[in-house]
Amino acid sequence: MKKKWAALAMITFFTVPFMGGCFGGGDKTTESDTQQAATTATAGADEPGHVTEEDGVRKTVVYVDNDFNESGETGPFEFTIRSVRMETVSASTDLAAATYGIEKGEEAALLTLNLSAKNNGYESLNFYISQATLTTESGETVEPRSLISKYIEGHFGAGQVKEGNNIYVFKTTTADDINKLTMKIGAPKDGDFKPVGDEVEFEFSLKK
Repeated sequence: MKKKWAALAMITFFTVPFMGGCFGGGDKTTESDTQQAATTATAGADEPGHVTEEDGVRKTVVYVDNDFNESGETGPFEFTIRSVRMETVSASTDLAAATYGIEKGEEAALLTLNLSAKNNGYESLNFYISQATLTTESGETVEPRSLISKYIEGHFGAGQVKEGNNIYVFKTTTADDINKLTMKIGAPKDGDFKPVGDEVEFEFSLKK
């Protein structure tokens, strides 16, 4: 009888880990799987025609370039347009329309620029890239929509780098018709509000 129980114990000892490997490991999600799923989701969100609807706002992707990386400089500052995102936008509620500065039910062009700026000087200076205006080839000039932009504070310490998003809403130029733009930024200034560079007039083209 003792031999029989010993045999059963040995069978159980070897069988349980094996079954655990068969049934327990099949549902595990690896870190690689999670990262791949996140990358796929991000890529899909950048595809032309991708639509999102949230809080009364409908956006449709027209063009995305996450490696735009066009740069300019003025005085001790250098600045870069790191990425560009063009969408159409419409609002179905009064609040959404007011947030984007558009009429409810009408479609507008929405341009998001991810920007960075660096003070290469040896003293604290001011450069207000968050106030940069854009002008289309047709002559429409717009300012960043501060309610939906990610503000870049204008005071830069020596060697400091800052980044954020300027979001622009074009009401008279369609997204398909926006190809070449002129960015204007006020000249950087020192602590006494004296210019330490020139006013920026930077032309760039969307690489559609």
